[in-house]
Amino acid sequence: MTGEAPMTNVQYPMAPDGVAQYREANKRVKMNQNFLKAVFWDYPQFQDYNSIHSTLQNTREKNDMQTFRWILGRFLERGRVKDVAMIFRITEVRDNLNALRLSDYAYRKWQRLLDIYGNPG
Repeated sequence: MTGEAPMTNVQYPMAPDGVAQYREANKRVKMNQNFLKAVFWDYPQFQDYNSIHSTLQNTREKNDMQTFRWILGRFLERGRVKDVAMIFRITEVRDNLNALRLSDYAYRKWQRLLDIYGNPG
């Protein structure tokens, strides 16, 4: 299969389906790995999923609410909804929302999401 380059008559071979699918999957993986850089651009030690996961696990075990709420607040303020859902339980967000220092926009956004999607039943 060939594709025509715009504005020319030069023919370039198109990538086989398997290669295109691999490239698309690789883009998704890279994008999903970079979400921590958006949340913790100023804390490189938290830009690795294993690092943030172990830190959160330690804060949960030690009941270190100050650190837990700081991390949760960073995610709610700067992270994507799907990333928050991947790392935190909905009950953790609901139980801590009022104790976090968030912008008015972020607070209203999460309050609305919890109102719509956060109530079981």
